[in-house]
Amino acid sequence: MFDDEFEDQPIPEDFEDQKIQISDQPFLSPDLASYPVDIRQEAIARYQLVLFLRNMLTKGWTQRNIDPLTDEY
Repeated sequence: MFDDEFEDQPIPEDFEDQKIQISDQPFLSPDLASYPVDIRQEAIARYQLVLFLRNMLTKGWTQRNIDPLTDEY
């Protein structure tokens, strides 16, 4: 009833070599210093707000619980 669309496609001879080359490439994630100053400051401010909320919340992360704390912050 259903056909496998990939069933008849040949595997390239250098498939294993390609896989090794891809995995050998290092992954470099950008750090905060690689962003412009205004974006960095906004990210830090948001992070500090989340830390404040995490420390002050006694119940769940609901809008009803968060709103008073953001006003306090």
